[in-house]
Amino acid sequence: MADTHIAAQGMRRWLDVIGERHCMKAQVVPLSEHPEFVKWALDDGTMRLPKTLQDREPVNHAHDYDAYTGEDVWADGDGDEEEEAPKEVADFPELIGIVDAFLKESAGSGIFPMSDTKTPYDATWAVASGEKLQCGCTTEVFNLLKASGNVTDDWHARAEQGLPLHLVLRKWYGLDQGLCFRGFVRDGCFVGVSQKRLSEFFPFLLDMKEEIVAAAVKVFTDAVQPKVADAEYAFDFYIIRSSWKAKLLGFHSWEDGTLLFDTAELRATAAPEKPHLHIIEDREEIVDCGVARGMRAGIPEELKDMSNLVQAAENVDGMTGGNVKLSVEEMIQMMKMQQE
Repeated sequence: MADTHIAAQGMRRWLDVIGERHCMKAQVVPLSEHPEFVKWALDDGTMRLPKTLQDREPVNHAHDYDAYTGEDVWADGDGDEEEEAPKEVADFPELIGIVDAFLKESAGSGIFPMSDTKTPYDATWAVASGEKLQCGCTTEVFNLLKASGNVTDDWHARAEQGLPLHLVLRKWYGLDQGLCFRGFVRDGCFVGVSQKRLSEFFPFLLDMKEEIVAAAVKVFTDAVQPKVADAEYAFDFYIIRSSWKAKLLGFHSWEDGTLLFDTAELRATAAPEKPHLHIIEDREEIVDCGVARGMRAGIPEELKDMSNLVQAAENVDGMTGGNVKLSVEEMIQMMKMQQE
């Protein structure tokens, strides 16, 4: 039976509809069974870790930072202020136990969490791996979820629509970003495939165009087309180079980003025999595609790598003695100049 509105359904529904053999393995946890976690995750005023994790992992920060409250202990004041009564600390030990078990099953590779439809790429600064979403311990999983506006906004929106909420746990794989793609479907026709990583040029893709399209068409005709009846949607997939098989990563609406395509181009294209493939074919294209077109994916590609902004800020401090502050836009421009 074909499903509709696939992009909004979430990982649990995707696995049911498409079948797990075509998707990256994931454990989907219904959050209806963990209301305390939902309350904690969606409460903007709560920054403390759940009690189970506080009891388990001691504070050990070189600059004396209070990880429980999220506030520096050297705050202004002479110490004579009245202390506020401690707030009740949330706890959800059963869900923490589920994450513990999944992390153990990952055999040291780490895991990454997500909401029903969104990944926490906006909060990579919250984990030790920096640029990646790889969590090496349970505390990092919950820090990442709490810090991500993508994740909490997704859960807020689903709750307002009366849709079920889930926590998705996936084993971390060191995926080659050059082999991640997004396919675009219009009126049931597979019209386009775009490279996903817009901030890099992958020379090896130039000699793999036919293989990429063939793998994309096969996963679409075998797994997607027979099951999804939406008129217009996008799907992300990863190509395993050793076998030229594609695995599905998720579904999206076009509003989530058309990447190297213009929306008008996708809608105006006559139904092709094979989808058109757009990749970055020269380093000179990175600025145009990675910044201008990257904006269609929600934020500039530069902002997805918080370490770039940190480095830019450090460079500014080093040159000016810390007396000049730049806006985000100015930092982005500075990074472009450094890359040239």
